[in-house]
Amino acid sequence: MNINETMSFGKTILQSRRKKRLSQRDVADLIGVDHTYLSKLENDRVEPSPKIIDSLAKHLELNTEELTYLAGKMTQQDSQAFEELIKANPQEMNALFRRVRENPSLDSLVKAREEQIAKLQKENQILKIKLLEATSELKRLEKIIAKTVDTSLIEISQLREVIKGRDLTNWRHLYGIADELGVTISNLVYHLQELGWIYIPKGSKQIFLEKIALNDDVLC
Repeated sequence: MNINETMSFGKTILQSRRKKRLSQRDVADLIGVDHTYLSKLENDRVEPSPKIIDSLAKHLELNTEELTYLAGKMTQQDSQAFEELIKANPQEMNALFRRVRENPSLDSLVKAREEQIAKLQKENQILKIKLLEATSELKRLEKIIAKTVDTSLIEISQLREVIKGRDLTNWRHLYGIADELGVTISNLVYHLQELGWIYIPKGSKQIFLEKIALNDDVLC
């Protein structure tokens, strides 16, 4: 039997009992309660236990889950699923329950969920913007650091001595020079570019010798 959504728990079992031509005493005996208690159930004056709901559904040929919902209760599986939902979404539950308490309907539940999704999307967009800003600031700081690298640690005379006979356009040679001088490769490259001995195009890893290096005794 399909239960009409507009019917209450009591009216549903009353209608089903009458359809089967059973008296209150007949049904009360079947489910193991006093007929006065069944009368209260049919008038929605008491809340049935899960055991009573199961027994009524069985003897009146009703859907147990639908009858449970009409009684304003959840099945055990529903309770477990709901607990898992709360555990998985603890931060969303406050707004969700507040909305449902104000207006206990499915439309209210859907609207609360939509509002929560919109809020999360907005927060996600803000985080993306902050991430882009942080990335931009990091790049700016890297440029500042690159320009303010302490090149005083590298003396020209020492540098000239170390690079003699080496190819400044070869990264392997540059790493060897940096190791001998005890400086970082970025420090060395920056210093060589500041001296005008090498040139590395933006976005490229290829190294070119500047004219000053070619005409000087740098490579001698």
